[in-house]
Amino acid sequence: MKARTTLMTGCLVLLLIAGFTSCKEHGVSINDEENVAEETTYISDTVEVAQVKNFLTEEMSGVRCGNCPAGAIFLEELNEANGNRFRVVAIHQGSLTNMIKDRPAPKVNSRQDFTTVHGGKILSVIFGEQGNKPCVSFDRHPIGNGTNKYLVDGASNWPQKIVEMKTRRDKTPVNLKVESKFNAEKDQYEIKVTLHYTQAVTGDNNLFVYLTENDIKDAFIDSDTNITYNHVFRGAVTDPTGKLILRNTDKGPGRTYIYRSAFKIDKTDAKQAMWVPENMKVVAFVSYPGPEDKSVLQVQEVNLQ
Repeated sequence: MKARTTLMTGCLVLLLIAGFTSCKEHGVSINDEENVAEETTYISDTVEVAQVKNFLTEEMSGVRCGNCPAGAIFLEELNEANGNRFRVVAIHQGSLTNMIKDRPAPKVNSRQDFTTVHGGKILSVIFGEQGNKPCVSFDRHPIGNGTNKYLVDGASNWPQKIVEMKTRRDKTPVNLKVESKFNAEKDQYEIKVTLHYTQAVTGDNNLFVYLTENDIKDAFIDSDTNITYNHVFRGAVTDPTGKLILRNTDKGPGRTYIYRSAFKIDKTDAKQAMWVPENMKVVAFVSYPGPEDKSVLQVQEVNLQ
């Protein structure tokens, strides 16, 4: 691959035969502690073929939300009907999320709390309010039908809003690749996200890297036994409200940006101790930073491994 040198965030990035140099920065980890991330950019003379556009669907949910499990099932059905192009993140934040406690046997109680500090930041900064659960944000387009401009209330309204989402953007100008690898020697998960612009994009972009988990068995308010929760938001590797990338940098065809970071699961943390890595996903997406436009350009997910 040929490339030209370019300037990025004050660091001169050179693509050499043996590799390329990177800029290091301090970022926020899943533990809200400082970690080191590396980012690199260059312009490739070879422009990739554009990927199929995937769609970020963020569902506001809760263990005390009576209609939420049915809504989650319906969203899965809509995903299948739309070519499995949805990448779902279920955010348990706000009302109807308190753990279920003090129910007499044989009824089950909550084993874990799905709310997170990072989820609270997403709710307050990205959406502003939670809407009427279950509700869904479709690619963060401002197509909400209730009090929140981004969240669509009522599952019966979701099919129509999916059509509108596709009308707004059904193709992507940026390819996105996500890689996850466990480093046993360092006992950490190493994440690499590569963006490759296939068309010119104007304005700033934000990068998000989230962690979700499937197949969680836990209590639900309208069931005496455990139910299965999928796509549960566990935390963010980047700042949960987005990492500004390629600021004041030309994002024309061939522009490539690489982000690397790593994190450890803290088994001394009560919530992280409940995580099952083999059931977890890394969800990465790039969007406009807002405030007027927060829409998602592309989203991909891979297994945490």
